[in-house]
Parts: sequence; C-alpha cells; structure tokens
Amino acid sequence: MYICNWCKAILNEPKKGDEGTEEWGNLAKFTRGLAGMDNEKEILPLKTLCTDLPTSLISAARLLDDVSKFERSLKKLNTDRVYKQRKFNLQREASEGFSKVVCLLSGLTGRNVESAIERIKALIGYFELDPHRVLSLALDAMMVESVSENVPSYAKLISDCFDKDAVRHLLGFKLSPPSSPSSSQPKGTTSSSSPSPPRPHAPSQSLLRTVALCLKHGLITWDGIRGYMETDLGELAKESKRRVEEKAKEIKKLGVVSLNASNATPTSEKPASSPTAPSSSSPIPLRLLILPSLLSVNCYTLFNSQMAYLDKWGIDAVFLVPEISAALTELVDRVVEPTYASLSPPRFTSSPPDGESSPAEGTAGEDDSGLALKSDGTPGCTIRAVVKPMEIAARGGPTKGTEVMLSKIIRIAEEVLKLDPNDADAAKIISTSLLPLTSQLPSSPLTYTLWSCLSLLPFPLRYTLYDTWMGPSRERSGISGPSLMGRGVTYGTCKPLPLSEAEVKSGLQCRALTKRLSKDNVQAMSRGLGKAAGGHPGIFADVMLGACESYGNLIPLVVKALKFLTPFALDVMAYSLCKMLRAPGRDKLKADGINSSGWMRGLEIFTGEFFERYPYVELRPIVNYIVTELKEGRTSSLGVVKELLKKMGGVDTVGGGEGGARMQGRAGGEVLRRETSAFGVVVVSGDTARKKLLETMAGGEGVAKGTAMILLANGIKDAAGYGEGNKGQRGGLKYVGNVVDEVTDVVEGLVEFMSQDPAYHTLLPGPKEMIEGYGAGYESAMAAWRPVVKRAREKEEERELIELQEEDGKGKGEKEDDGVKEETLEEYLPLSDEMMEAYGMMLQKEKFESITPLVFGLFWSWEIADLHVPGDLYRGEGERIKREIKKLESSLSMGNKRSNEAGKEDKMRLVSMKKTLISLREEEETGRKKMRRVRRIIEEKKEDFFGGLDPSAWGGSEITFLTTCLIPRLLMSPEDAWYSARFLSLMHSQEVPKFGSLTAYDVIMKAFPAILEAATEREARGVGVFMKEVLGTTRTWMRDAVKYEEEAGGKRGFKVSQGDGKRTSHETYCAVASRWGKWVLDAALKGLKNKEYMRIRSTLIVLTSVADVWPDEKEAGDKIVEGVKRLEGEERADLEAMSKSYLAVIGKKNLEWGGNGGAEGDSGKSKGKGKRKDESGAGGKKENRSEKRGGESAKVEFQPPPKQQQRGGSGGQRGGGRGGMSPPLSAKAQSFQPPRGVGGGGGGEGRASPREGGQQRQGQQVQQDSRKRGRDNSQGPDEDRKRMRGDMAGGRGSEMGGRGGDMGRGGDMRRSRGGQNFTPPPGRNDGGGGGRMDGAVRDNRGGERKDGASAARWTAAGSEERREPAGWVARAARW
Repeated sequence: MYICNWCKAILNEPKKGDEGTEEWGNLAKFTRGLAGMDNEKEILPLKTLCTDLPTSLISAARLLDDVSKFERSLKKLNTDRVYKQRKFNLQREASEGFSKVVCLLSGLTGRNVESAIERIKALIGYFELDPHRVLSLALDAMMVESVSENVPSYAKLISDCFDKDAVRHLLGFKLSPPSSPSSSQPKGTTSSSSPSPPRPHAPSQSLLRTVALCLKHGLITWDGIRGYMETDLGELAKESKRRVEEKAKEIKKLGVVSLNASNATPTSEKPASSPTAPSSSSPIPLRLLILPSLLSVNCYTLFNSQMAYLDKWGIDAVFLVPEISAALTELVDRVVEPTYASLSPPRFTSSPPDGESSPAEGTAGEDDSGLALKSDGTPGCTIRAVVKPMEIAARGGPTKGTEVMLSKIIRIAEEVLKLDPNDADAAKIISTSLLPLTSQLPSSPLTYTLWSCLSLLPFPLRYTLYDTWMGPSRERSGISGPSLMGRGVTYGTCKPLPLSEAEVKSGLQCRALTKRLSKDNVQAMSRGLGKAAGGHPGIFADVMLGACESYGNLIPLVVKALKFLTPFALDVMAYSLCKMLRAPGRDKLKADGINSSGWMRGLEIFTGEFFERYPYVELRPIVNYIVTELKEGRTSSLGVVKELLKKMGGVDTVGGGEGGARMQGRAGGEVLRRETSAFGVVVVSGDTARKKLLETMAGGEGVAKGTAMILLANGIKDAAGYGEGNKGQRGGLKYVGNVVDEVTDVVEGLVEFMSQDPAYHTLLPGPKEMIEGYGAGYESAMAAWRPVVKRAREKEEERELIELQEEDGKGKGEKEDDGVKEETLEEYLPLSDEMMEAYGMMLQKEKFESITPLVFGLFWSWEIADLHVPGDLYRGEGERIKREIKKLESSLSMGNKRSNEAGKEDKMRLVSMKKTLISLREEEETGRKKMRRVRRIIEEKKEDFFGGLDPSAWGGSEITFLTTCLIPRLLMSPEDAWYSARFLSLMHSQEVPKFGSLTAYDVIMKAFPAILEAATEREARGVGVFMKEVLGTTRTWMRDAVKYEEEAGGKRGFKVSQGDGKRTSHETYCAVASRWGKWVLDAALKGLKNKEYMRIRSTLIVLTSVADVWPDEKEAGDKIVEGVKRLEGEERADLEAMSKSYLAVIGKKNLEWGGNGGAEGDSGKSKGKGKRKDESGAGGKKENRSEKRGGESAKVEFQPPPKQQQRGGSGGQRGGGRGGMSPPLSAKAQSFQPPRGVGGGGGGEGRASPREGGQQRQGQQVQQDSRKRGRDNSQGPDEDRKRMRGDMAGGRGSEMGGRGGDMGRGGDMRRSRGGQNFTPPPGRNDGGGGGRMDGAVRDNRGGERKDGASAARWTAAGSEERREPAGWVARAARW
C-alpha cells in the first residue's frame, strides 16, 4: 500500500517538459510493470492506475490502446461523480439491501467471488439483512445456475458466508411440503416428531439438483439431510413388492386371450400403462427421487452406497424411479466419451457447437471431491469404472441415448478384449449390461457391433456369458426364481422385469411367425424371422428349436429360413442347441430304452442340417459336448455324430442294414459308392462344411477330438456288457446290443471321415499305443489304422509305377523336383517292421505258432474292394447313366421350348454325367488291377501263411485263423463279413498250404450256434451276409457233383490230411454238408423258440439274409416256417413285422421245394392222368372236385402267407405246382417220394374255369400284344412285365407260381425279372411230365384270379427228362 501511494505521489508531480526525458521513459516502464503488462505479476489493478494517473503517462506506458476514447469516458465519469445529485437511504431499508444482494448474486463468477463474499457480508451488516433470507436467495440463485459452470462459485460463497447447519435446515424446509410446517424439523429432533405425510406433488428437479450439488460440495451431509427425506423403509419395501408383482402379473398376461371378458383382446394389443408412474395414494419418497439428481451432478459414490442400502431392504429403486436408468446412461456416456474419442477416427468424434461448452459437472477428471465417477482415459480403466453403473442401468431397460452409449462401450470393450480375451471386467459388462440391453432393442444394428466384440472371446467364456444373460428360465418362467446377475433378490424375480417383458413379447412374435411358416412362403418369411431374431436371439432360438423338436417336417424349412440371421443370432442358436442337447432333466430315449425320443431325434437332424448350411458357426461346442458325453459313458450323443457325418462329411453311416446294390457299391470306388448310396439319394456335402468338420475333428489339445471320440466309443463298446445293463428299461441284451451296434456304426463312420485328412496318421496313436495305452482291442486298432495302411499301399503302387515308367523311358523329365519331400508312409505298409511289431502286441506269441504275422497282417489290412470288383454293378450304372445322357441330349435339342436357366442346368448335368461315366470306367479298371495284385501277392506268399503244424492232420491253423481273424472281423459289419467270406473263398481257390478249407467250413458251422446266440442286430446282419456266401457255396457243391469236383473236390483244402493225397468224395461231402444243415436248422429253431428279444430278432435277421440259399429242402423249410409262424401273434410289433416279412420271402421258396399251399395247386394230382377236355362241361366239374380234394390235403403242408395267396402266390393259382425235388442230399438217398398232397410237375394241363371260357383267348391275345409292345419299347422288359401283370394272370401265374406244365420242365429258361435275365440254377429246374399250362385270366381291375390250375405227378419220365435240359429250352421258347 505504501508503494502504491509513493508511486502516486511521484506520478502526480510530473515536471513540465519531462515527457521526452530518460527519467520519463523509466517512469513509464515502471508504471507498465506495476500493471503487469510485460508478463509480470500485477502489483496494482489496471483500473486503479487508469483512474489516478495522468493521461500522458498512461499513453507513454501503453496501458490502453485508445487513449482519446479513455479521456472522453473519464471526463464523463468525473462529471457524474462531482455534479450528479445522489440519494441516500438514511433509513437503511431492507428491500434495497436484498435488491443489491440479488444483483450481486446474479453476476457472480469465479473471478469476482472473493469481492462478492466481502460485498455480501457488507450488505448484510449495512442493511441489517436476515442471513437466512440471504442464504435462501443464494440457494435460489444456485438453483437457477445449477447447470452452469458457476456452481463452484456459489458453493464457495455459501460456504464462506453462512453456517452449514443453516444450509441443512433451510434445504430441509424447502423439501418439506407446504401443508406441514412442523415437518421442517428433521426426524428425531423432538420426541413427538413423526414422519412427514405423503406429498401431493414431488419437488422440482432443480431443487433436487441443488440438494445434490450441496451434498457434492460438502455444504451438507447425507446424514444431515436424510432426516428431512426419511421414510419408513419397511412400508417402502412393501410398496415396491406390490408394484413389482403387479407388473409381473401384467407381463404374464401378455398374449393371453380371456374368453370371459367383454372385449377378448390379447393383452399384448392393449395399450400398456407406465409400470412405474407414481399414484396419489403411494407417492415415491424423496429418498428415491433424489437419486437421479445425484447422478446428474456425478455424485456416483453416494448414489452407489444408497442403492446398496436399498437393495438390502429389497427395494427396487430402479424399477420405481425409471429416471435412474436415464441418469446413469447419461453419466456413463459422459465418462466414456473421452476414451471413445481417442479410439475413433477424428471425423466421428462429437464436439459441442461453436459458442457452447460442455458442462463442467460430471465430466471425468474434473471433480476432486472423491464422489465422482472417473476414468483416466485408458480402455481398461474406463470399462472397469462403468461396470457397476451399467449393471444398475440395465435393470431399468433401455432409455433415450442407450443405443449410442452402448456403441461406445462396445468399441472400448473390443479394444480391451484384443489385448486380453479373458478380461474379467469386459466379460462382466457384456453379460450383465450389453447383452440384456441389446436384446431389448428391437432389430438393433448393434448386434453386428456386439458380435465383433463377442467373436474375440473363446467360446467357453462366450457361452458362460450367454448363460448369465438368459438364466436358467426364460419368458414367463423367468419372472420367478433366484437371481443370477448379482443384483440381490428382488421379490422373487431373477431377471429385471423389462428384460422379462421383452422376452415374452419376442416369444409371441416368433411363435406367430412360426405358425405361418410353410414350404410355399419360406422365402418371404425368412426376412421376418431374421428381424424377429434381431430382437432377442435367445428367445428366437428357443422357439425355433422347440418347433423342430415337435415337428420334424419343419426342420428343413427352419434351417432355410435362418439365412437372414446375424452372426450373433446364429451363435446364440448354436448355444441354445448345445443347452437343449444336454437337457439333464429330460429323457433322451423312448420307453423301450433303445431309440431316441422324438425331441432328441428332431435336435439331431437339426444339428446336421444347421451346421451343413451354416458351417461358419462355431462347431467346437457341439464336438466338446459329444466328447463329454462319451467320456461319461453316455451314448445319447451318437445320433448327433451320425447326422454331422452324414450332412457335413458326406459319410452315411448305414448302421449295418445295407444290402443289394448298395453293399455291392461299397466294394467299388468312391464314384460307384456315391452313385449307389442311399438307394440313389446321394449325400452331398459342401466342401466348406466338410473342411470345417474335418478341421474341428482334427483339433484339440493333446488328442484330436475325432480320435478321442473313436477311443472313447470303443471303450464304451468294450464295457457295454459289464455295466448296469440289467436294471429297468435300460437293461437286458436288447439295450447292450443296441449300444454295441450304435457305437460300432459311429466308429466306422468316424474312421471313414477322418481318414480323408492327409495327416490322419498323425492324429492317431500308434497301434501299439492304442492297445497298451488306451485298452483298445486289436480289431478296433486295425480298423482305425486300415485307411493309413491303404494309403501307404497306394503310395507304394504309385512309386512302383513311376519307377517302371522311368525304366521304360516314359516318365523321364515329366516331374520336376520341387525340393519338397513327399511322405511315403513306408512304415505303415502291412509288412513293415513297425506293423509287424504291432502284430506281436495284438496276439499272444503262441498264436503265431499256427499262423504267421504275414497272413494276419494281410487279412486285417485289406478290404472288400481289394478282393472283389462289382463288374455287373459298374455296367448297370454305366447303362443307366448312358440313358440319362441320351435323355438330356434329346432335351437340349428342344432348346427353343425350354428356358435359358433350365438349359444351362441340363448342360451342366450332361457334362457331369459324362465325367461320371468316364470315372466309372477308370475306377473299374483300377479295381481290377488292385484285385489282380492281391491275388498275385497271395499266390507268391501263400507258402508262408501257416507254419509249425502237424502235417498229418488238419485243425490247428484253421481254428487259430478263424478265432483271431475271420470271426472277429465278420462281426464288425456286413461289409467286413462279405470280405471275410471272400477271403476264405480266395484262400480255398488259391489252395493255401497247411489250410484245410473243409475243416474251416466245419469249424464255422460248429461255431454258428454260439455266434448267433451272442450276436447283436448289427452283428447278426454280418453273420447273415457271411452265412449267405458260405451256405450258397456249400449247398451248391452238395447239389451239383460236377461243380463240386471242379471247385472243391480237387483242391488241396479238401484232402483228408495235409500229407495224404486222398480226396474227399462227393458222397462223404454230402453227408458232412447234411450235418451242417442240421446244425444251422437246430440253431435257427432254438433262436426262434427263445424268449429273449435279441435272440429272436437276430435269428430272423440271419434267416432273412440267407433266405435265397437256405433252407433249400422241404422238411427244413416247414420247420422254419412253423417256428416263424408262432411269432405272428407276438406282442412286440417289430418281431411280428419281421416274421411276416420273412414268411413273405420264404413263401416263394415253397415253389422250388415242389410244394404249394393253394387248393388249386394240389388238384393236379387227382386229374393228372386225365386227358384234355373241353373248356366247359364234365372237365370243369372234375376240376372242381379235384380242387376240393386238393384243398383238404393242403391243410397239412407248407402254406405261403395269406397275402401271397391273395396275390396268386400258390402254385395252383399261378398255373400249377412245380414238379420234382432237389437232388438227393447224399449218396444213400437213392429215391424220393413226395408226401401225399404235394403237387408235382405233371402230365396234367391247367384249364380255365367254365365261366372264363371266353377270356382265355382274350388273355392270350393280350399276352401276344404285350410281347410285341415289349420288343418295340425302349424301356426294356420292365414295362412289358408291368403290362402283363395287369392284363394277364396266366403269364404271371406261370412266372411266379409253381411252374407246372410247360414251365415245370428242366432247362435254362430265361425270364424277365426286373429287367434282367434270370436263369434257374442247375439241379433246381425239376419239372414233371410234358403237360401244358393254360394260364387263368385275371380281371383287368386287379382282382383275384377266378380260375386256372395245372396238375402233375412225379414220374420216372419226369426224372429222366430232368437230365435233359433241352426240353426246357424248347418249352420255354414256345411259352
């Protein structure tokens, strides 16, 4: 102060003429320094210097820019100060003081707050103002400026000028309702105080914000102000519970139509009222209303503590006050904005408009009170800061600005997960906030952004987040239950009510769309379903999967309709599928304990089709589920494996039930197998789906997933017989057999699919390790390694071919060495050192004293394609493709009548078929080369197959080979059984030393009863295939001595002993073969009489398989039919159906045995001696009498099933019984007399009944016309046969009936059956005398034959003619 006065004194006494001197310049610099103009500290205010100093010095010091303007203003100011009259308030009126206070408060800023504090104090003292009224004015001014940046200035003024206790009471007074002045005292100040009555109206938001600001700046404390907002928390908890229950009831009624109501409108269509709107009877307390204000001023710490306290009381504050969610959303958006701006491109960052500034309150990093929500700007810290507020905000559902805020958080979380995919905070905010809020936004584009974040998580963590999000129950059932989100129990709700409401509405929408889904509108409905899935994909997945569980025909439509789903929705679909497949509380099997239940089967089919169409969806969870189920010993997941292999891998696991062309096709190459697969329905899988499945199967830590499935499944199969398989519906041989068959089927498919991987040998443990380390049997180990051995053999063949070409000079210079060494797989050749060592582990050492590792390794390394080439099937498929090519070429020639798209498709099909035809030819030639190579190997190495045996007797090598090789493999699959039979036949034909074929067949027949008794259904099919081959061969040798001498009698294996050259005679063989037939018959009858389900079923399967070759004699056939007929009344429907099916098949065999079951068939015996009569008259009566006698005698003989009789299956109805019988079974059987009533071929002649007198000639004419049309028809004999079936019964009767008359004679007659020529085998074309058949005419409407018969009798002439096949040829030509 002294310096200022001294300066003034100097400045006020300037000397005249000093303006230009050096002293004057120094004075000007000093003055400028006092004003702090040269970046120095200001000593004197500029206003003071300009008021007191002369103008010349102000100009010299350059304190002002325009001195002249300043002089004019100064003159005016001095004039007003000196000459203007002033009014003085001598009475010091308070109104003037309050006016000055208001003016002062309205202009309060951060720069004048200090002077304003002094001025306020002066005004209070000078005008003797009431400090409480001045404080009220200050609070009102703060209320007005509560959203400006001057709030800290008001807080400082109030803090310095007034007592904090006065602030508390004054705010309490403002919060109190006007009707109760006494309530201005806080609760607890007097003993007579009571809670405030309900407020009719809530306080203004500005007042609540002012209270929040005072709490934040420390002007008041929560404990101090709480007394003015206190309420009965118990009553508030009851009120909260009531409102929550009302809202829950309202949600449960969504979509429910009340038929009793006057206006039966679904609840979902009625306007919904606000669930949290306060009512006059129960207003929201101030303690809850102030919570949004706390958030608006970023007083988050206090807010969080109050929320925790309310949760303990069970008060859902977020539900009662929806503004809390909006305030939290706004607060979080302000906190994450700086971090989001640093991660986003500059053009996308948001900035306030020109002239505006963002509010200071609530911004991150500006508040030092310790109550604000802050972040240091890094993504990790930001996510960690907003986890808890976002969790609370999600309880209230989405509000305005939620979508923008979520997009920012997702972007920040994505950055965090890129650095650490297992970050706990990012995972928590996704499960508790992002997923619930996003699912409540209808069809939000945020799902794509959210998936970019979720895709960074490993699928186990991602599925855990889905579990937390959707909980154990959904929709209406999710309204009750314990909480899973860590929010405390809110009156029995496990989910926020807004989320439950969104789930219910989404479920209603999805179900409505599903009901309209059909094959005709699937394209149009796909977009609607995709939009519905965008709302809540979890509910959408549940509805769709539920529909697929109930309605199997919807599965293809649903899978096709999912094409518009987002990647996030598809991932949720896969998650829901995994969860439904687990289904711990649902029974996955039907009541029989064998077959999958309906819902499980639907999910299995959906799994295959879904992942085939959308292979980019995460497949590892499904594979892990399968491995887990197998590890726990459950086989319910095997159906899923089958569908995945079929749909994605293109491997159709046939389950051991294939036959005919399909099994023949499996003996060919890949092209033939594809063409004959699934009865013409080719399983085509996309290359992307196949690669995805192969990649998933080959993945895994340690052991590959596919390898783990193979090992675990084999373990289940080995232990199936030792589990608790005899309790309840899961017990018995039926269950154990089904488990073994299912596991074997799946393992076969897995090996076939995984062997497509070039690195398959690296995925498997070695054979030695599989046996020792994993406890697998050598059969399973060799089955798994067979594809590797096959690939090694193919590489060796390619290498040998290249060497031969190089020697011939053809392959030189064709292939350049690129420096990459191709893997040869030499260590996996059948006879390599590594494999030979593995063989030593598979069998005991004493076994190799009988058989050598050479034959063991070759047998287990080859397959049916190495021994057999289905040439007929190759030619048949080639002809079929040629016909298709001809049709397409004809179709393309009519190009003007077809659309361009159809023409393009036809051209593509034509090119594809031509390629297929070429591939079939090349494949057949390759197969034949392979077969010749195998035969050459056996021929070269057969001397070393067996050793160390007694050369004087058979039995050692055969038994060892059968027990270690043949029988184990024939039980693996029908294909392996076929291979075993072919291998045995090949060893016999190649005359392998020290191997007795006759002994081997004898051991097989002895072992057949035991094998059949313990066989499962799949194994029984294999046994049937094997026995069909064996019985067909052995029974043919028994019937045909010439063929026996050619194929068996002269072979080494049929000698009496190894060292003896004595051959087994045909008579001796017939005796042995008859004994074999008895063993087979006894085993079959024993199986049919057994009460065990599996024994009966296995026996029927085997009998059906060998029906073409056995039984081949009347006595055995009658016994078998009698045993099967006992099953016609079987309670188990499947056994009854199988028995009827077998009777239908075996009914045709009766014709070949010389018997017939029809009344008309036996009539031939009574009239065989008669001559031909007219078509009417006495001959007809005699025929009727003979029919009667024949009907009586037929009651005790073999009868075909009723359906066969109706279709004309009996000999009499189809033109007379076939005469004769098979050749003697042994040399001792010199003659044979058929039992009484059995119709033979004979000298009688079939006649039409009198009432059909005019129709016989009509039938003959129809037959001639049919033949003529058949010769002209390009479709072949199939169409001819179809027309004959409908028009002429006589021809059909002679074709399928007993072959009486002309059809009854021996010979090589060929007839059309399915477009192929059929030749009866030698020795079985036994016919009677030279009668003639007149076929009965059937009504054109397809009715029953009205008449027609033929008679025959066994005569010596018939026996003699049987030795002359030429008679058959002549009569067949005439027919």
